[in-house]
Amino acid sequence: MAVQKNDPVTSFAKWLQREHARFDRLYQGILRRNGYDPLSVAALSRMTIGAAAEILAAGRRLEDFLEQVEYNGRRLAKLQTSPDRAAATLLEYHRLLAPLLRSLAPAVAARMRAAAEQLHFRTCIVLNDAAYQVRETEAQTLLDLSHDELSARSARDLLERFLATLARYCRADAARLYLADVEDPGGWVLRAVTHGSAHGSFRVNAARAGRLSSFLDFSPKDALKEAKDCVLEPDWAEGSGAVWSLPLPGPTCPRGVVQFRFKKVYGSLPRERELLKAAAERCVLALDKLRLTENLAQSEEQVRRLARRMIQVEEAERRRISRDLHDEAGQSLLCIRLRLEILEAAAEAARDPGLRAGIAETRQLTERAILETRRLIAALSPSLLSQMGLEAALRQLVQRFRDVFPGRVRLRSGHLGRLRQEVEITVYRIVQECCNNIARHSQATAVNLSVELADESVRVIVEDNGVGFDINEAFHRGGSFGLAGMRERVMLLGGQFSVDSRRPGTRRKAGQGTTLRVSIPVADEGAPALTILTEGTSSNMPEGKSHVEDSNRACG
Repeated sequence: MAVQKNDPVTSFAKWLQREHARFDRLYQGILRRNGYDPLSVAALSRMTIGAAAEILAAGRRLEDFLEQVEYNGRRLAKLQTSPDRAAATLLEYHRLLAPLLRSLAPAVAARMRAAAEQLHFRTCIVLNDAAYQVRETEAQTLLDLSHDELSARSARDLLERFLATLARYCRADAARLYLADVEDPGGWVLRAVTHGSAHGSFRVNAARAGRLSSFLDFSPKDALKEAKDCVLEPDWAEGSGAVWSLPLPGPTCPRGVVQFRFKKVYGSLPRERELLKAAAERCVLALDKLRLTENLAQSEEQVRRLARRMIQVEEAERRRISRDLHDEAGQSLLCIRLRLEILEAAAEAARDPGLRAGIAETRQLTERAILETRRLIAALSPSLLSQMGLEAALRQLVQRFRDVFPGRVRLRSGHLGRLRQEVEITVYRIVQECCNNIARHSQATAVNLSVELADESVRVIVEDNGVGFDINEAFHRGGSFGLAGMRERVMLLGGQFSVDSRRPGTRRKAGQGTTLRVSIPVADEGAPALTILTEGTSSNMPEGKSHVEDSNRACG
């Protein structure tokens, strides 16, 4: 909005323009006596009503003065001067004008005083807005740094993101980030740039590294040779108006340095330096955290591969033992049974009832031993699993479970097809372990088993209406590896594992017992996702409503 020539503010400006130089000198003296540094004195001097008078008297607009206030208000905020303190300091200029105003006619003095108050009011509004802009920019920068830290997928990605965010905050024309080479003492490597490609290495001696351990802000044109030597990019030493050098702190020497290039002379301010130093510390911590995470991921992958190898070795050992049982013990037992049958026939021919009865009893014991051996062989290495697949092996397993379990057993399985060998083995072992546990401990009268494919995962649900158990105690009980073993197998395949059980001693509810849920991706995803649920919680694995209703009816 342009100021009219008959505006009281314009009239006041013309009246004051003749005297403002003298008042400016007095005002600057007051500022220095109050402890303001030269930068703050210069900023406050450009925000007085005397500065406004100079601009308006020259025929420029009030908006030009307010733009000047906004710029210097941001500088004051970065110089860590609060808007309230700046506004109170600007009133000192009004006090200097008081004797001069009293010399005027009362009506004229009143108009001049009102114009001065109007200018001061608008100045304070712009001053507060400028301080808010600075705080908002700082908050946005910190938010961007947090987002960079969370989004980075590698150390290089993290450094590039941090550098771009800091260069944007400083309004630098270019920025580069260098890190000390851990394998080469004295060697520094360019790791990230805002423009171009990050390639290049530099030699930094101890003296140079010592200078780079502090924040530097200088104009290469006017700087001493020692300062110019701190600019790692040779082209920046002569062609820049200003260079800022921000160290990345380390235990004894800097881990690296970030350097910002400005085409014009641009000095850093205290609040800017504080944010940059905090950002440098955060960058180092984020880099260390990311490297630890990467190392941990590598270690976990090594452990996962080792554990998978151990499972393969375990299954191979099971097959070897089953073969040995079949080839050695099984054949020997069959031979013993045949010999006993021959002896039993001989005893009958000899008409020795006592001997015949003893041999018949021994033969029956041998036949039971043969059946138990066959059961062990089938449990150790189910041939149907490798020959016909998981679905057929589970049906055989459940049928054998029905032979020893007095309650009702229901199996629900969709068309599974052939899956990865380790997935089939894991699902089979989990169902096998659940059946063993239910038969030994649950006191259940009904069991529901569901194995289905859904959302590219094989999902297993085992429910019983037994007495339940304390899940935390079961996982921490020494010498018990049933649940822990199942959990580890599922984790290795990147699956989800949950157990929900009623604690012993709590009031029984209809159909309540233990529910185990497992979801294993059909593809090899690798990353584990584990959930252990206790009483009163629910599973993190979705399940269909029709299956829940069917299971509740079966277990009721």
